[in-house]
Amino acid sequence: MEELVKKNGFESLEEFHKLVANADLSSREKIDAFEDWRKNDSTKEGLLKLENNPSIKDKYYQYTLEDKEVSLPEQIVFNIVNDFTDRRGLRQEWDNIDDDIQCEIMNTWIEKTKETIKDQVTWRDI
Repeated sequence: MEELVKKNGFESLEEFHKLVANADLSSREKIDAFEDWRKNDSTKEGLLKLENNPSIKDKYYQYTLEDKEVSLPEQIVFNIVNDFTDRRGLRQEWDNIDDDIQCEIMNTWIEKTKETIKDQVTWRDI
């Protein structure tokens, strides 16, 4: 086992266990990303990227409240979410949807937006 984790970039089995034990699994989105890493990557670099990758909800709040830069498809979706949550009744309905489902919806819309605009913008915009 020690050999395998070293092959994947970890310094030791102890480091592997420590990083895996401290993985953020606080949302369905993060659990799914961790499972994808476990099945398809398993490298230290991949695990560290997970830790530094904010959830879509975090990115939404950073964009909305702090003017953080996001990709063009994320801007489009976040602006639509801002618009409909600023309308009486829709905000309450959106807030009644579980966070993991809100993230799933936003991620789906972002992917659909990327697919729709991929031939109309340069790769840097996406």
